Amino acid sequence: MSDQIFVEDLDGSRELHPAAFPIPIGGHRSAIRLPGVEGHEALAWIGRHEDAIFLQPAEPANERVTCNGVLLTTSQWLVDGDVLGIGPARLVVADDGTRILLKVEDPTSDALTYPPELKPPGPPPVTPSGPLIVTPAEYSPADLHGRPVSRWRVRPALILEASLLLALSTLLWFVFTARSIEITVEPEPDRIAIRGTLPTIRFGGRYLVRPGDYTVTAARQGYRPLTAPLQVGRQSDQQFQFELEQMPGLLTVETGSVEGAEVLVDGFPAGLTPLSGIELAAGNHRILVRKERYQEYLAEVTIEGPGSARTLAVEMVPDWAEVTFRSKPAGATVKVAGKAVGRTPITAEVISGIHTLEVLLEGYRPHSDRLRVVANEPLTPTTIVLQPAEGNLSLATDPAQATVTVDGEYRGTTPIELDLVPNEEHELEVSRAGHLSHVERIRVRPGESRQLAVTLQPMRGSIAVSSRPPGAEILVDGESVGSTDQTLSLPAVEHVIEVRKDGYQPYRTQVQPRPGLPQEIAVTLQPVTSPGLPDEILTPQGVQMNLIAPGRFTMGASRREPGRRANETLREVELTRPFYLAVREVSNREFREFNDQHRSGTAGRHSLETDHHPVVRVTWEDAALYCNWLSEREGLPPVYVRRGETLVARSPLPIGYRMPTEAEWAWAARVASGTSTLKYSWGDGLPIPEGSDNYGDRSAAPLLGDSLNDYDDGHPVTAPVGSFQPNPHGLFNVGGNVSEWVNDIYTIYPPNTESVVRDPMGPSEGEYHVIRGASWMDESVSELRLSYRDYGRDPRPDVGFRIARSVE
Repeated sequence: MSDQIFVEDLDGSRELHPAAFPIPIGGHRSAIRLPGVEGHEALAWIGRHEDAIFLQPAEPANERVTCNGVLLTTSQWLVDGDVLGIGPARLVVADDGTRILLKVEDPTSDALTYPPELKPPGPPPVTPSGPLIVTPAEYSPADLHGRPVSRWRVRPALILEASLLLALSTLLWFVFTARSIEITVEPEPDRIAIRGTLPTIRFGGRYLVRPGDYTVTAARQGYRPLTAPLQVGRQSDQQFQFELEQMPGLLTVETGSVEGAEVLVDGFPAGLTPLSGIELAAGNHRILVRKERYQEYLAEVTIEGPGSARTLAVEMVPDWAEVTFRSKPAGATVKVAGKAVGRTPITAEVISGIHTLEVLLEGYRPHSDRLRVVANEPLTPTTIVLQPAEGNLSLATDPAQATVTVDGEYRGTTPIELDLVPNEEHELEVSRAGHLSHVERIRVRPGESRQLAVTLQPMRGSIAVSSRPPGAEILVDGESVGSTDQTLSLPAVEHVIEVRKDGYQPYRTQVQPRPGLPQEIAVTLQPVTSPGLPDEILTPQGVQMNLIAPGRFTMGASRREPGRRANETLREVELTRPFYLAVREVSNREFREFNDQHRSGTAGRHSLETDHHPVVRVTWEDAALYCNWLSEREGLPPVYVRRGETLVARSPLPIGYRMPTEAEWAWAARVASGTSTLKYSWGDGLPIPEGSDNYGDRSAAPLLGDSLNDYDDGHPVTAPVGSFQPNPHGLFNVGGNVSEWVNDIYTIYPPNTESVVRDPMGPSEGEYHVIRGASWMDESVSELRLSYRDYGRDPRPDVGFRIARSVE
């Protein structure tokens, strides 16, 4: 350390005058006047002790002496970098280990400059502007109270006291600025903690926390660990609630060597085996394991509690059996459920169930059968003996629809494809009403295809038609042939004769001319009644009902009509009163407004409960009570009353809501104004046109077995009410979707085409009621006809109803 202390004006432009800053030098004091300091009174002294220097204020309360911005009231050791404030002036202490330099800053100048370093030590300059070199002497200044100042040393007691004071201050600051909060966790956790940048203090169930963002963590055996954000505001008495999520149990499902089986838990897919880590709540669960060509496995598994683990080992049992097929001759193609499995002889794996079996070999007749397979039970059916293929005869007639018999056996109507035993002579007979029969003997070779066209010679009869008033139009089978008071020569087949005139109700009848036996039709036309009735009305539930005008027609079907049943006898019927008929069947939603406990149920896996689908599984009495309920809502007299334990219709029919009579249903379903009666709802011939109605089609085959393989209406069970196209009266689904209860008690009527029955209502007593129209379950030619009559007593999944009303 140098014996000298150098004082330098930082801007190098001012003279440093003595008397303002005394410095001890060899027992003397020298004064340096600092820029900006007025007067001659000393403000502070700088002293040296051993290798260190210190600064001592001249007065303890002198507020003009600072070190590093802190007011000095006692001596202060100086180190490199200290900044001293002496009045308005500043001195910077620089100690490089060889000398001590006090750099003076001029407060009156904005410039802060650093002079070149001075070389220590040397003779003091003689010019007043040069640096003043002060040679210090050994000196120990006293403190303000006259005690010698010793060099600073560490005092542990003082540090402890200061630390305690700092800790207490921090605690008080925390207490006065923190907020009391309450944290509730359900269920009560085993551990809970709050983490943040500042500490927290817990008192019982409450915490003392500074406002800010924190994280709450909690844990409890059997529950998922909780980690949640916590934002503490400045308001007092804050409450926070959290909930622990219970840990699920874990289920593992194994199916051994059979992998990829689908697992459903309580009806919901969970994945494919091998499957582990299925999270399940405690309790019982239904486990379904399934895979194509294996039997379904169903079990109930109990999960004991949170965190428990369970393994379900499932043995997948094959759902097939080995079936051996043989044929004579061999080499035939075998088809099971429409899929080829190979050629005979062959052993194939066949899924359990009942399947269609086809065995095909060129030059031989196809063999068809039913095959019942039980899983894991090998089966070897009897060897199938194939018969040589038949010859084929393609037969057409003019006119068409002629009846064909082969060797006295009925085979259908023309045009037709006939398969005939080869190399044998067959007697072919073709006949049609009103025509002479054609008989021919024919022979075909194996596999031969022949074509034959036959022209039938007609027979004719005469029909004289007259009317009152005269001049009415005559229609034969829907075609106009002139006016009344003429004799018609017609083929000797059944015809529909209609007589109509404006302002009068049309007259319709069926007649068959007879060769050599003239016939006469004399008609008295009735004026149109009930003018001014609205064409449509609405029920209390908003269902549209269309006005149906009355008329005369022939109910039933001719005995020559294919598919006709014995209860479809021909009757001449006349309706004298117009009536209203609902355009669609009663829906589930509408019926549940009357009886909210009713359930239409299901068919297979398909629901019949949909709101806008027709209600089914109702009895006739259910339908009658619903009609009375509608009448009551509109203030109309009820149609159905109790007679003992039986519900019957009042006669004559009042104007309340009811089911249509059988005659009204047949008239609205089969007869359109100015046309003949319809055989089917879509017309008179097959096949069924696409989009006709809802029948037992391909989509319903899994439920019905037999079905219309060449027709698909898109509905395996019921369709929405009002689906498909309406008939000429604007009525939907009269020949499909669901069959319908009608008002009449069932009976079989004797044939009656000689007299007219007006407004029939059926018998007054009986066990069964009439059901009309085909349904989604019907697929045969007999059932699809509009003249088909069914009957019943019990509810069925394909029987509903529609409503009618008499006019006032």
